[in-house]
Amino acid sequence: MRNESSDTQLNESESNISAALSSIIKDELQETLGCTDPSAVGLASAAAVDAFLQSNPVSFSEAASEKLQSIKDIQAVSVQLDFNLFKNASAVWIPGTGEKGIPTAAAFGILIHKTEKKLRIFDDLTPKIIEQAKELLAHIPVEVEVNKEFDNLSMIVKIFWKSGDTSSSRIAGHHDTITWTAVNDHRRKLKNTVPEYSEAENHLPAIPLNDLEWIVKQIEYIPQLELSLLRKGLFLNVSASDSALSAENKSSDVRSYEKIYGLPRSLTADDCLDELIKGKCPAQQDETVIRDAKIRVAAATRSRMQGEKVPIMACGGSGNHGITFFITLYQAWQMRGIIPRRSLLHGAALGVLLLHEIKKQTGVLTPMCGCAVSSGLAASAAVVWGMGGGTENMLQAMNIVLGSIGGIVCDGAKPACALKTSLSAQTAIESARMAMDGLTVPADEGLGAASFSELLNTIKRIHIEGMAQFDETMVSIIQQKD
Repeated sequence: MRNESSDTQLNESESNISAALSSIIKDELQETLGCTDPSAVGLASAAAVDAFLQSNPVSFSEAASEKLQSIKDIQAVSVQLDFNLFKNASAVWIPGTGEKGIPTAAAFGILIHKTEKKLRIFDDLTPKIIEQAKELLAHIPVEVEVNKEFDNLSMIVKIFWKSGDTSSSRIAGHHDTITWTAVNDHRRKLKNTVPEYSEAENHLPAIPLNDLEWIVKQIEYIPQLELSLLRKGLFLNVSASDSALSAENKSSDVRSYEKIYGLPRSLTADDCLDELIKGKCPAQQDETVIRDAKIRVAAATRSRMQGEKVPIMACGGSGNHGITFFITLYQAWQMRGIIPRRSLLHGAALGVLLLHEIKKQTGVLTPMCGCAVSSGLAASAAVVWGMGGGTENMLQAMNIVLGSIGGIVCDGAKPACALKTSLSAQTAIESARMAMDGLTVPADEGLGAASFSELLNTIKRIHIEGMAQFDETMVSIIQQKD
């Protein structure tokens, strides 16, 4: 029997684990409007202007604000990005504007010049700001440069003022992490730039997130607050698909899918989510679930990438990851064989932890499609868990996903991402069912892995060694289009 001291130590250990897992989930989930990459460009641009205004004694007067918005004080703007940010911010539409492109995102951020909304910086774009941005771009050069020396997810925006001053900001590591701002090259380092989960993990050296057995055992420790956040992610992203499917003008890919597979059921997040969480939704045939997942994911992705003003819960640093992951789980929990006591919210928590560990190996932005390699893998394993499968089944589901669609490249964020995210949703659910039926990918074949840690190492090597040159090639292709 354990003595009182050991019980106290165990309770403290459980509390520490709970706190660490809670921090990871909170850090992974971000509510966004529109694509995160142009939003990051807007945020960095806003931070550069804000730094300049804060250094000016009259910066917060109405006159100073109007003076800035007249665009007469700015001489030029420089935006330097890494390969992946450039790739993902170039062709995606900015919500509610009918506009796209890195210079446009920078112009909007300059005119908004407020950073408190972070990745929802474009929430309140007005017709006036849209017209002012066009005027800015017509009269002020905005130079966009890919900096080959930058690490994954790095950007510096620098504004040259007619007064001779400069102001700049840097985003690094996460889309909304402003690491410093500067006026006339005098840097001001910002606090709290290290993600909370990193600190939590550093204080728990024994937390083995590469061990499926360990992760599964910790699911019961997920606090209710984080389960509520996961419910919000499910609701937001399913609601985005509801909105896209009810639109008068559905996208052509969604219409094509409906012709091929049939119309998805009209159950909305309001109709079904809470019943699903309680395990009370009627089970559906696999082909119905897969059809609905494929079409719903495509609809929500296309809507977001085309600039519709719908909020999305991102995970793994990407709204499309969040769409793929949450909608896939929402549909899969309506399958035959889901065990009622294995709740959708705990399955989502499990998947987010797996997604977190996968993204640690690949980086936030990747040469391969993250919706396939990260969200698809995490979703398939979570679905297996929901059907009562063990860790070997979970591993095999991920092996099947990786063996099926592991070679899909990321050619930048754009409306056509809907084709990839929908395929990922379909493959994740099929792979979970196949793994539960006993299908395996032997470890001595191709991308097959004998353990989760081996699978993580394979993914890391493919990204760092095998596809080291892809992003540079893809950026060159995009630049030729311009």
